[in-house]
Amino acid sequence: MDLDNFKEVNDNVGHSFGDEVLITLSGIIKAELRTEDTVFRLGGDEFAVLLEGMDSREALTAGERLRLSVERFPFELDGRLFPLSLSIGLIEIEGNLTAGELLSQADTAHVPGTVAGEEP
Repeated sequence: MDLDNFKEVNDNVGHSFGDEVLITLSGIIKAELRTEDTVFRLGGDEFAVLLEGMDSREALTAGERLRLSVERFPFELDGRLFPLSLSIGLIEIEGNLTAGELLSQADTAHVPGTVAGEEP
């Protein structure tokens, strides 16, 4: 997942508020996931989520729920609203691919501002 428009936050109001946005974002994501799911930050505005045991239809639903939760949250500082959203690429983990190969596939699958991936 990529957090869209995050650079605008850091560039316009500073990295301190950017850090607060990332903390808030992780809370939003955790609230939408099951306890058995795993979320981790890859760096910058990139995150990965492991949705164990979900089929592709369930994963698309979970991804859309995450995307909408972030889009609806009012990220605001000093009366200035920052419209943030997620771009999510979904892949099914099969075989013995490296972490880099998996992340590359997910990055290729995502479309900005959407949840995209293989159809069920």
